[in-house]
Amino acid sequence: MKYYWTRFRLSYPTVLVYMLQNSEYRIGDYLQWLSRVDDLRKVIKRRQLDYTAKARLLLAVIWSILVILYTFIIILIIQSVVVSDTLVAILAVILFVVSPLIIAYGIAILCG
Repeated sequence: MKYYWTRFRLSYPTVLVYMLQNSEYRIGDYLQWLSRVDDLRKVIKRRQLDYTAKARLLLAVIWSILVILYTFIIILIIQSVVVSDTLVAILAVILFVVSPLIIAYGIAILCG
């Protein structure tokens, strides 16, 4: 958990697709690797992501989901300020904190 913040880097979607590609899109291997890794900055060391059609499609899907998710979070924050609802603000913060996990496991479901 020490390096959880590395999941909020701009390279996070690329790292996820790299992990999927290197595990040859086997979801079990990908999920095992994902559960073992702490610092995502150190994942891409030896090789680079091969930008195949499948990898580009996965990147586009991940970025689209991230944009929709973060837009929803921003809307929740604005709504919590306007209505003065702390429960909505707490929901927005929780959603923001777990958003990398939603992406990482959601992409596994899409590929499965």
